[in-house]
Amino acid sequence: MIKGLILDLDDTIFPTNSIDPLIFKPFFDSFEKFNDVLSEAEIKKASAELWKRPFQVVAETFGFSDNMINKSLECLNTLDFSLSIKPFEDYSYLKTITLNKYLVTTGFKKLQLAKIEALSLGNDFMEIIIDDPTVSSGGKVEAFKAIMRKYNHQPEEILVIGDNLDSEIKAGIELGMQTLLIDRKSELPIAGAVINSFHEIRNIIGR
Repeated sequence: MIKGLILDLDDTIFPTNSIDPLIFKPFFDSFEKFNDVLSEAEIKKASAELWKRPFQVVAETFGFSDNMINKSLECLNTLDFSLSIKPFEDYSYLKTITLNKYLVTTGFKKLQLAKIEALSLGNDFMEIIIDDPTVSSGGKVEAFKAIMRKYNHQPEEILVIGDNLDSEIKAGIELGMQTLLIDRKSELPIAGAVINSFHEIRNIIGR
């Protein structure tokens, strides 16, 4: 029996492409300015990935130098994240579900907090955990374990919902939790536990 939902934030609750890219222009300018290891083609690929995945994940994947990482993070710390964003329309249905809900999001803490505030999510979750790889290395597995310990859940009582197979879905499967991949555009070539909308959750939890 499902007793709790763990949800991802980016591209699960709201579309990341709705963020005004001009907010991040100083960061991307700095990122390119202090590049000392990547080719022009790699820079373009890395820049595109930074809209989809946490900075530290992209940095490790593309082999950023320590100087690139440090200068980029310094720039991020100076930015004013005044965001004008809205959740996906089906989020209103998710709010009606009376199960315990937990938000676990990975990314730069200052930016993730700005998203949460802009979306007015503070009262929608029993707990919000920001997994910031720049200050900790536990990842979502450790965050999920912490939720189970604190709220006395067994793995099979948790349903993890997110858009990333290599992040929250992988962590949930590793811990024996039930998982739902949300694929809003039906773009991922996989079968199994996949939904296109939060409304489909009722088919799994029976509510």
